[in-house]
Amino acid sequence: MFHHGPFSLQGPLTMKDACEKCTQPFELEQGFYYGAMFIGYIMSGFTALGIGAFALFVLQQPVFVSIGIMVVMMMLTYTIQYRLARSLWLHIFVTYGKDKPITPKWH
Repeated sequence: MFHHGPFSLQGPLTMKDACEKCTQPFELEQGFYYGAMFIGYIMSGFTALGIGAFALFVLQQPVFVSIGIMVVMMMLTYTIQYRLARSLWLHIFVTYGKDKPITPKWH
């Protein structure tokens, strides 16, 4: 779905135009992935909350250290969360069947 690995410095967020195996276009319409931003917000919020709570309560770190750990972990997992949010958004709207043509779920 993406051209390079999540930690590549050559453009980890650039997507391919279509699937190599089934030729399903990844951009169904202009602005299709705006909804993926909301999935990304939810994922990053719960991830930050979980990491912060773990650092604060399990590791017994002070609040500012816990926030620092949370910020560093969020920076390290940004590209993974971005990719996962786009993949989930595409999965919500596109049905895949091995023997049937691929069509958006709203058709």
